[in-house]
Amino acid sequence: MKSEKGVTHWSDGEKTWTLGVEGFIIQVRGYIVQIILAVPLMGAPFWWREDWPKSFSLPTSSLILHLAVCALVFGISSTLYLRHRVKRSLRLKATLHNLVHHLRDSLCERQRVVSGRRGREGAQSAAHNHRHLCAATREACNHIASYFSVLTGDDSVGCAIRVLELGGAESDGLVYVTIGRSDKLNSSRGETSQPISRDAGIPKFFMADDKSGQGILFFDDLTKATAVGAYLRTKNDDLFDKDFSSMAVAPLNALNGKGRELIGLMCVTSRTGKVLQVRHIDLFKFFADLMAGFFMAYDVRFQNKVNGRSSA
Repeated sequence: MKSEKGVTHWSDGEKTWTLGVEGFIIQVRGYIVQIILAVPLMGAPFWWREDWPKSFSLPTSSLILHLAVCALVFGISSTLYLRHRVKRSLRLKATLHNLVHHLRDSLCERQRVVSGRRGREGAQSAAHNHRHLCAATREACNHIASYFSVLTGDDSVGCAIRVLELGGAESDGLVYVTIGRSDKLNSSRGETSQPISRDAGIPKFFMADDKSGQGILFFDDLTKATAVGAYLRTKNDDLFDKDFSSMAVAPLNALNGKGRELIGLMCVTSRTGKVLQVRHIDLFKFFADLMAGFFMAYDVRFQNKVNGRSSA
């Protein structure tokens, strides 16, 4: 069900199991209602004619056969479902391991390069570091997209990450630029990608005093979200409008001793909207915190920004 404004802000996913009809049914009050309704409904309905039989009897052999067939169908169905869930669980665990494995290797490679070039840092090495960071982020986006694709059964899931750029010309020189996107998103997006100011769209929403950089944004209608100021449309939204129709955005936060600093944004996209499920909120938070920690460990620029210093 789409939201009225095209965007919904969620802050806590732990209690979302109580939402909706299913959430009501599996609560204690839901069980009570089911019991109360079951008692009168177990009798003959009001429209049942008096001359119709109130009960039916089956031969013992037929009853046993029916029960055996039902048990067989239930057993096969349960086995197939269990097989599917086990395979999915193993794929999810493998994807998580591959992501963390990749981030560890990227940090080790970064440390090796820094140690080998100590005292010889310059424009060339800075460009190399940026290329390596972009490549590492792109691969991380692929792992994150793969995780949610397996979780939801949606092959259209994509992922992109924007990070704080200190060299921009807008908003006191602070903008958010895309440095990595998964393969499910059009590769040509990088040629026309535009920076987003801290004072507009999603960054402005997250940095509002009542949000404090917390929660997850679910976008199910970008046009409506743009109208209320929660989203800033860029050139890519018009050029690649078939890439996705819904999106979840999580803030990448770091601590500076005084509060949180928004150092980036993680966007998980979909053409079907299957990824926009409240039970996934804490998963979005997990991946966002993991990537925020990676960026803080990888690049001193983010550390300088969080600590209130300027860095080229």
